[in-house]
Amino acid sequence: MKIAYYEPNYYHSEILASFLEYFKRYSCRLTVYYDEDLSKWIVYYRQFYHFEEKPTRLFFSEYTLYDHIIIGSFDTGTSEIIHPSKIIVVHAAHEIVNIKNAQIIVLTPLNYRPNFYYILPIHQFVDTHIHKKIDFIIIGHIYVQYRDTKDLMNFLNSNLKFSLHIFVRKASKKYIKHKLIPMVQKNPNIVFHENVKAQELEGYLKSAKFILPFVKKNGPYHNDRLTGSIALAYNYLLPPILDRKTQNIYQIPGSLVYENSIMEVIPQALQMSSSEYARMVDQLRVEREKIVNNNIQMLDKIFRK
Repeated sequence: MKIAYYEPNYYHSEILASFLEYFKRYSCRLTVYYDEDLSKWIVYYRQFYHFEEKPTRLFFSEYTLYDHIIIGSFDTGTSEIIHPSKIIVVHAAHEIVNIKNAQIIVLTPLNYRPNFYYILPIHQFVDTHIHKKIDFIIIGHIYVQYRDTKDLMNFLNSNLKFSLHIFVRKASKKYIKHKLIPMVQKNPNIVFHENVKAQELEGYLKSAKFILPFVKKNGPYHNDRLTGSIALAYNYLLPPILDRKTQNIYQIPGSLVYENSIMEVIPQALQMSSSEYARMVDQLRVEREKIVNNNIQMLDKIFRK
């Protein structure tokens, strides 16, 4: 079976891993078409699965060679050229476009519809150790419309002693530049990173104890899209600390949950015994395997029907 993975955007490439988990079980020849990958996830995935890489300019002259075409970040122009029965659309963002005769995959139950396939974009390529050096890690966009920045500031202003690493793609955003960075500069235990690539990021993910999504109440991550922190929690067996609504959406075992503020559970996280922490990681590992197996069943309905 010949598969093309077409990624017209320069992000969302981390989604590819959930398909690699599936393809490694079958004899699939995979070609990934992309031009730029800001976080270098595609390069990082080379160590787990062999696939060919080509620029997107070749895609429209070669797409007829493939049995199936996966569109990583959907664009309407592609579906107008390619016969929809060949297309598998992955909706990584909030805009859901239903194309007749195409297979639609969504990455969060918030966007599920009866004629769609839902998979959580995770993999089992990486295991972890229990002895961690970093207490907390924050990864991704830190915009006021996405994150609970008020609770984040309460956390950073607390008198508790902890180590924290924060990773963003760009530090030029107004909130990060004027609010977050000045706060970080006052605390030597908080380290700020900009534009770190996947291979380097892996080391930090393996060294951290908890991941903090800081989801804004009734914001986009509560309504129509997945925060990448959920996938990273499973991929690197990194227990998340979640607000109640996010936990109700994803039902993640091995997580700490708060009602109103993350400060309700931060002391528990800092004082947790190694045996209790190991139990949380084991819960994540078991659930991760279940989700990957469920993803395989969903993808079987598309690729092996």
